[in-house]
Amino acid sequence: AGSVGAMGVTSQLKARLGEERYRLLQSVSVEYQRGTTSVDAYYDVALTILDGDAGSLLALAGKLPDEAKKTELLAFHERRTRETAADAAAAAAAAARAAALAAEAESTARRLDRVASLRPLAPIHRVPDSNASLASSDRSAKTDDERIDRLAADADSSNDVMRELLAEEDDEDCCP
Repeated sequence: AGSVGAMGVTSQLKARLGEERYRLLQSVSVEYQRGTTSVDAYYDVALTILDGDAGSLLALAGKLPDEAKKTELLAFHERRTRETAADAAAAAAAAARAAALAAEAESTARRLDRVASLRPLAPIHRVPDSNASLASSDRSAKTDDERIDRLAADADSSNDVMRELLAEEDDEDCCP
């Protein structure tokens, strides 16, 4: 098997795994070849016995006498490798999305901190009790209109400050 002085695949595995684990690998390999174990079960068990060494599993697959079993095992390995790569890519994409969302949340938090530090909260204007306003006939419409105009002007002023602050790019030197 191979060049002079080089150990064959099975001899190398026997030396690396030890007699007990090698016999276990041999047993599940025979079950796979007989068709009593599915390709996915065999692949997972053999890979576990081999400590995840897919190269050794592929070397064993190359020694299978049944071409159909060999082809099935190699195709399963390729499919599993693609699935693992796709899962890793999906996990990386999810991590990138999470990082982008975290950065966006941090940016929004900084903007809100800037807004809070630049202007105190506007006073809360209480809306009079609706029954009292209906019962009060001595109030003039002019007073209510003036009050509404004042509230609208305060709201416009607050909105202008917010628009200005949120439209600017984050300025890291602005705040301690």
